[in-house]
Amino acid sequence: GILVMASRTATPKRATNASLKCGGSLNALSLSPDGRNVVVVGREVLQIVGISDGKLVEKQNLRVGKINLNYSSVDVKWHPQEAQSHTIASAATNGAVVIWNINVQGAQKQERIINEHTRLVNSICWHPEHAYTLLSGSQDGTMKLWDIRDPTHHTVTFDGKSDSVRHVEFSPHFSNYFAAGFDNGTILIWDIRKHSAYDRKITAHQGPVFCIDWHPSDRALLASGGRDKFIQIWDLNSSNMKPKTTIQTVSSVSHLRWRPYHPQHIAFSALSDSKIHVWDYKKPYMPYLSFAGHSDQVTDICWDRHSPNIMLRFLEIFKLNFQDEFSS
Repeated sequence: GILVMASRTATPKRATNASLKCGGSLNALSLSPDGRNVVVVGREVLQIVGISDGKLVEKQNLRVGKINLNYSSVDVKWHPQEAQSHTIASAATNGAVVIWNINVQGAQKQERIINEHTRLVNSICWHPEHAYTLLSGSQDGTMKLWDIRDPTHHTVTFDGKSDSVRHVEFSPHFSNYFAAGFDNGTILIWDIRKHSAYDRKITAHQGPVFCIDWHPSDRALLASGGRDKFIQIWDLNSSNMKPKTTIQTVSSVSHLRWRPYHPQHIAFSALSDSKIHVWDYKKPYMPYLSFAGHSDQVTDICWDRHSPNIMLRFLEIFKLNFQDEFSS
């Protein structure tokens, strides 16, 4: 996998690259709260990489000791709160949710293994306010809310009565609400205080919803991307639940992320396109910016919330890259 950092201003001036061999393909990444480290995961990769002065340095390999499927991951989330910055959650390929404490002395950093989903867990997300609450979404069609301090039971199960859950994400504005995207093309909005039924249903895509992202500043906006090659922007204040904006892409949309402090910009990656595109959703006819130069599928993207000109992205080849394509 290649991790690329790209910073953008109006005038391109320089391009610098640094790379780090990771020893396997990569599935997901997550930044530490201070933005100085990133955790990267894949079937054969589980490590922390430091980001400093334009360099990438492996800081900690978590795949140590007796290796099993708990070390092979499809998703990972670093805890967003500084006070919990020692905590990382990963979704393993065997359906387990694993909690890691990187401050534990010794090689073994696993703190808890949760095995209550019956199929693969596709997505996990930390609660924006409750430090010990984690949400997971699985191919078994359910979402589970965990108190990671409780060694035996999940807190609540939400049943979408549908196909696989592809993506779950808490609202950054209304912390009791989360959105979930499903294989049948729907998005369900849930209130965690009322787990027996969803709050709202959106018929979003023709085919699976692969990704969703709440707008960082506009409380009413939610973006979704699907196999149908569309990005849809939803205004949840609207009563008709038709998309506010539709962006047609050239391939199935695998990941998308709103750009912090640039409320009209959204970045996305596609399943059969090696480029990253940034769109101004109010001008949905052509990309505002595209990053090229890669030869394989991008498997995850993330903006650095400390610096809105920095974007991280992965590709599924055996390298980790840093790229600064534009000066600040």
